[in-house]
Amino acid sequence: MIRKYFLAALASAAFATGANATTIDFNSAASGDYATLTISGVTFTPVGGGVIKGGCATYGCTPNGTPGLIATNGAFVPVKAVFSGTVTSVSIDIGDFNSDADNLFLRLYDASDNLLAQDTDFIAASFTGMVNLSASAAGTAYAIFGGVGYLQEANVYYDNLVFDGRGAVPEASTWAMMILGLGLAGGTMRRARKTQVRFA
Repeated sequence: MIRKYFLAALASAAFATGANATTIDFNSAASGDYATLTISGVTFTPVGGGVIKGGCATYGCTPNGTPGLIATNGAFVPVKAVFSGTVTSVSIDIGDFNSDADNLFLRLYDASDNLLAQDTDFIAASFTGMVNLSASAAGTAYAIFGGVGYLQEANVYYDNLVFDGRGAVPEASTWAMMILGLGLAGGTMRRARKTQVRFA
């Protein structure tokens, strides 16, 4: 019986869940030009310099009708998203209005610039909408996402960046579950000790 309680307590500690996924929908980014844009601990910059355009003022909203991002330095360029700690999974919605065909990509890198994982998709010139790309890799420090279309430019919109496992730092509820589990395990072991009587 005691062994059962001990194993249950250890399981509680071992399987306490980490931080939940975070979604950045860019609705909080006012319309305008940003050399860098930081939201929820993620810093967005245009690859190769230039500006990120937020909101719906300059190029209109995304094909979904929501505020998003587009990056330009005279040409349209991909976006780099640097996380404040390492993450384990990333997804992003990328899309366009029916103007040109685009090869879409999402690439995950570690802090040493090694490519860890990627996802790709293709949208035809007749396509209007957003598609979701996602990739997973432990130790992801940053992501680069974009598209290659007309004149090799990344003339696509970005929305709804979702990432999970930032920094592998447990939430307060996770710490509570681990402490409770270890406390139960310790209590069970203590109760298991029996006084032994020795006869001479």
